[in-house]
Amino acid sequence: MMRVEDADPLHLVLNATRVISPTLIQYELGSDIEVIMMNFLHSMREAYDDIMVVSFYDGYHTMRKYAEAIFGADFVDDIFNGSTLVSVNSFLEDQYGPTKRILTTDPEIIVGRLLEITGSLQRKTLVLLLGLDFYGIRAAPTT
Repeated sequence: MMRVEDADPLHLVLNATRVISPTLIQYELGSDIEVIMMNFLHSMREAYDDIMVVSFYDGYHTMRKYAEAIFGADFVDDIFNGSTLVSVNSFLEDQYGPTKRILTTDPEIIVGRLLEITGSLQRKTLVLLLGLDFYGIRAAPTT
């Protein structure tokens, strides 16, 4: 018999994340998924030693401002305090002190640098990708 708490979407995502890693949550900014994502991150924060945010085109800045308007800056700071920020082609994220900046639009270079960064992680780290919706899929050259 299914329990009521088992039907809670946040509970389902948390359980899936504990079993299957990584979990990809796809969303659009300005929707209710930020509420789910922030509650998810708050619940999972203690299970990880670090959070690494990979932000494309200021995705972290945009998501953070939206979350601060809903939850308040202190709640958001508690989640992201001490996290690692990798900014890819950002314009507004200098205020957050990115650990690494990637300034290229070449997908192969971006992936190579991200693999280098994530490959050197020593601790249990939750990696959060934001802003990928600004990237398109390149068609293969025709012959």
